[in-house]
Amino acid sequence: MGLYSKAEALYLENKSVVEKTLGKNHPKYALVLNNLAALYAKMGAYPKVKYLYLESKKIREKTLGKSHPEYATSLNSLAHLYINQGAYQKAAPLYLESKNIMEKTLGKNHPEYAIALNNLAGVYQYMEAYPKAKALYLESKNVIEKTLGKHHPEYAVSLGNLASVYFKAKAYQKAEALYLESKSVVEKTLGKHHPEYAFALNNLANLYQYQRAYKKAVPLYLESIDAKLKELKNNQIILSEKGQKNYLKVNQFYFNHFKGFFIYIVTQEKTSLSEKGKLASKLLDLELVLKGWLLNGKQWLLQLIAQKAATDTTLARTYDQYLSLKAQTAKSINLSLEEKEKRKIDIERNIEQIEALEKQLYKKIGVELNSQIKYDFPSLRQALHDKEAAIEIMKQGTKYLALITTARQAYPQAILLDAKTLEAQIKTYQRAILSKAEDKTSYGKFWEEIGKYLQKQGIQKVYISPDGVYNQLNLNTLFNPVTGKYVEEEVDIQMLTTLREVIDAQKQKQRNTTSNLATLFGRPSYELPLANLQKEEKILKAAQPQGGNPSDFHFPPTSDKLLKQGKKGLRSGWADLPGTEAEIKAIAAVLGSQRQLKVSTHLGNEALELAVKQVAHPKILHIATHGFFIENFKAPTKVQKEDVVFDNFSRGGKAPSAAQVAKIAREEPMLRSGIVLAGASTYEKAKSKPDIEDGILTAYEASQMDLQGTELVVLSACETGLGEVENGEGVQGLQRAFIVAGAQSVILSLWKVDDNATKLLMNHFYKAWIGDKKSKRAAFRAAQAYLRNYEKNGKKIYAAPYYWGAFVMVGGE
Repeated sequence: MGLYSKAEALYLENKSVVEKTLGKNHPKYALVLNNLAALYAKMGAYPKVKYLYLESKKIREKTLGKSHPEYATSLNSLAHLYINQGAYQKAAPLYLESKNIMEKTLGKNHPEYAIALNNLAGVYQYMEAYPKAKALYLESKNVIEKTLGKHHPEYAVSLGNLASVYFKAKAYQKAEALYLESKSVVEKTLGKHHPEYAFALNNLANLYQYQRAYKKAVPLYLESIDAKLKELKNNQIILSEKGQKNYLKVNQFYFNHFKGFFIYIVTQEKTSLSEKGKLASKLLDLELVLKGWLLNGKQWLLQLIAQKAATDTTLARTYDQYLSLKAQTAKSINLSLEEKEKRKIDIERNIEQIEALEKQLYKKIGVELNSQIKYDFPSLRQALHDKEAAIEIMKQGTKYLALITTARQAYPQAILLDAKTLEAQIKTYQRAILSKAEDKTSYGKFWEEIGKYLQKQGIQKVYISPDGVYNQLNLNTLFNPVTGKYVEEEVDIQMLTTLREVIDAQKQKQRNTTSNLATLFGRPSYELPLANLQKEEKILKAAQPQGGNPSDFHFPPTSDKLLKQGKKGLRSGWADLPGTEAEIKAIAAVLGSQRQLKVSTHLGNEALELAVKQVAHPKILHIATHGFFIENFKAPTKVQKEDVVFDNFSRGGKAPSAAQVAKIAREEPMLRSGIVLAGASTYEKAKSKPDIEDGILTAYEASQMDLQGTELVVLSACETGLGEVENGEGVQGLQRAFIVAGAQSVILSLWKVDDNATKLLMNHFYKAWIGDKKSKRAAFRAAQAYLRNYEKNGKKIYAAPYYWGAFVMVGGE
């Protein structure tokens, strides 16, 4: 159950058949639309839902009239959509009208009338008019009992809804009896594998939690989460990325209930260690699935397609079509309506095709995805060596929770930290870093309790998957005032996007990188004249093999307004960076001395956005330039003509609205971080914009690159480690982008970087890694230690964490 994509395919097929045989102006076609909309509502695809419900309502009004029960059903469906959107005042009159129609046409002793009563009661409950809600729920329950009997799914729904009113009124005994009966009916009529059964379990568990009957609540929560984990696994394979995001939003309350319950349980001394342990294990199982769910889905997709492309031409062709259409559609978003009509571009249709292709790809490799390694607590524990620990950090409400797994412990250890304290401390930490001042308080807030546990367990190496504020600091730079050492000197910390990487470590070690190419970019000519930029792009395109890279297609240029926000606080806008040229030349000399490597450098006019996009699975990709992250983007409250164009480069005709611009930026945070390449300043200032790359490689564009097998991406730029912090999904910036593209590890910066310090650190890192054959991680730590202890005129000029702690390495070895 819960395989929504299969249901969608059947509904769409039925829609097509009915449309061909009966036409669009037929009650049966309206019914098909209504059913399809109901499915999309469960998937959280609300824009599609509203359109279909309105279309169904329109057909029924025209063909059946406003007094027909089916018209009442349409009113009911539309009202339900408004409920999900929190628009209760819009929903109430629609439910009331639906109830009155049902009463007049079908009478009071009819199941449809009972459902109408139930829905009207629901909106009153949302509006906290509990006496009205209770009366309607009771009447609904009695009608369903008479007409459908007690062994019907609708009867279970009515019991659960009535129970929820008693729950709100703190009449817990009445609520319990009703919830138990509802669960029993669901189990008998729909079975344990139906989504409604997980819902019934969750309701009952939540009630017991409020009653503090924890022993009763624990097994119910565990069973409920088990059911959701199975559903998640199935839907990850089949749903598109957008569908997965919607699914997570719709089901988030299950996960929040469970996390909230666990956090409360941790603080209760009466709860047995065994119960706490089982809950901690299950929560870690859940986080291994949820955290980075979308990221890992796409990674598997890319890896499996890369492996199968040589033998499965159909799969390769579908994937090429998917990438091409996605890139072309992204480019077309900013065209005027007139230009879209001229080119016969239908954005909505393209988006639907992209989703359909995405689903095809997931379905094609579904068997392989299902048969991959199991990601759960036992697997993680088994993957750890002695003296190693894995820490999952998550934010839930007012708390941060660290779940620590070691090879020896039977269950994960839970440590709770106060979110308000940490969110205030991050500002203190950042001020201390930038001012190069001593920080004796951040260690105590962010790490002390965790560190003490690790020390007690004799841990020397730690894998961490961060969340929230832990994405905004470098744990290695925290100073322990007791020992007088930095965390980096006390324990080996390895930052990961998800702890799945620990489980995958053995497989990654066996995967050899065949490429011997090191591609380096630095000191881009930001003021490169557009004519020169066009000429350079033409040369690159001519040299590209036929078929090219899917990432060759243009993406939406980043707006001038966004860029101006991005440039705030950078070294000096898109100022020339001569230090990056010295950095690239020094690295090229180190790498060039290694016979097994082929080094390709791109400086000045050659450091083009298109050149970066054309890079295909190198061993090393190193980019030294400006980076940016635009935070707190909000839609303009007053719309001016110059504000309404996403790229500020109107190509004639009507430009996209400010609402469209804001929607794109809000929904796709990876458009708000990126790196700056040749011609960016010129393109930004030009009044007439040619159809070429704009010199801004956004994280969204970077995620489409072909970096399968790439061992390392280095972003030697300002603030490239920053991104939209989405709790549970890590940093939605360049870090995520390059790992999605296939890179095993990414080195990036968290704050503005000193050019000379960067050059020294990078030079030493490559010498240790490529020259001395150390692991990437060991080489990176050695480079940081080298910079920290670097002396000039008898002084350690880079001893402050501001210098050596600016960069972090994320990902596996």
